Amino acid sequence: MLDTLYSQIGLLPMVLVGIFAFTKGDEPERLAMGAYLLGWMAGLLLQDDQGLYSNWQPGMFALDVVMLLVLGGLAWKFHRNWPIWAASLQLIIVMSHIVTLFDLRPGMS
Repeated sequence: MLDTLYSQIGLLPMVLVGIFAFTKGDEPERLAMGAYLLGWMAGLLLQDDQGLYSNWQPGMFALDVVMLLVLGGLAWKFHRNWPIWAASLQLIIVMSHIVTLFDLRPGMS
């Protein structure tokens, strides 16, 4: 996942936001950032780049569902606005996995 320049450049803001969340954030921010960083590291291990747009990745789907549950739990427990928005955007990611699984387009002949 860190084999391209744009992914390496994208790592810098993520680390900076993580440092900021752990130093200045309250409990929900630290929990969400910890889950995000653990999920990012697990995603490095689970991502399969061999099947180019053709296969469904159940490991990444499970990882995204777990992140959705974490963000949903944060939205349920802490009364803040950002976990609701983060969980809704994560739900779009989970739904995109499901749409990829049920791809009903006809094959190219």
